[in-house]
Amino acid sequence: MARAFLALNDTYGPLYGVSRAEAAEPERADDRAKKLSGQFIMDMHTHFLRPCPRIGS
Repeated sequence: MARAFLALNDTYGPLYGVSRAEAAEPERADDRAKKLSGQFIMDMHTHFLRPCPRIGS
């Protein structure tokens, strides 16, 4: 994942907090993941579909 985030940062600018060291050394990425494992994440993204009255008219 660190390599993927680094590639996205190289393409689109600094979007993700990742270092080249994490991408090169999996142990550093594992260490950081352990340090961040207790953080609270709330996913508020919801998808729903409803029929559009204009379709099929």
